[in-house]
Amino acid sequence: DRAIFLCSLLVNIGAEAKVHVLEVEKALRHPVVLMQSDKVYLLDPYPPAKHIIGSTQQDALVQFTLGENKYTRSLFEFNATSYAEFGAE
Repeated sequence: DRAIFLCSLLVNIGAEAKVHVLEVEKALRHPVVLMQSDKVYLLDPYPPAKHIIGSTQQDALVQFTLGENKYTRSLFEFNATSYAEFGAE
């Protein structure tokens, strides 16, 4: 999976990164990579690859779209050392 591979590369070079699985409209699920530094970078490695820069994690997430489908909520996130699941609405 491209998101896991990208996250692994970023963590290996010392970045604070996690795979973040999103739900978008029409109940679609989509993995992206969130990288935290002075800003939050949302990296989507799937064609057409794109990136979003936000001042906070929520700021980056609400800008995300998959085609015409907008971000609705976060489902879970993980990397090699942590896992977090977010409550259902």
